[in-house]
Amino acid sequence: MKNTLLVFSFIERPLALGVVLQQNNFEKVEGKVTKNTRLMKLSVILSIVGIVLILCSGWIGRSISNLWLQSIGGSIDTEIFLFMLNSFRNSALLIGGILFTVCLPTAIFAWYQTLDKAE
Repeated sequence: MKNTLLVFSFIERPLALGVVLQQNNFEKVEGKVTKNTRLMKLSVILSIVGIVLILCSGWIGRSISNLWLQSIGGSIDTEIFLFMLNSFRNSALLIGGILFTVCLPTAIFAWYQTLDKAE
C-alpha cells in the first residue's frame, strides 16, 4: 500500500491539507474483501435490523412504555399510557422502516457493483 498526500483546491487556491491517506486498491481480487463487499455486508446487517424492528415494534413499544410507567411511579391515566405505547411503537416502526428502505437498495447496488467488477 502506498501513502499519498492529497491536495485539494478551494476557490482556485490550492490548499494543502496535509492529509495522508492510504491508497487502497479496491479491485476484485479472489479472497480479499473489497469496498463494495464491506458496504454490502453492512447494508444487509442494517436491513435485517430494520426488519426486526418492524416485526417486533409492538413488543418494543410495550416494553419501553412499561419501563416508562415504572420510572414515573407506576400510576398514570390510561389514555396517556396508551399514547406513550403508540408513540414508542411508531418510533420503532419508523426507525425500522428507514433502515430497511435505505439499506436494502444500497445492498443490492453494492452487489451489482461487485458483479460488474467481476466481469
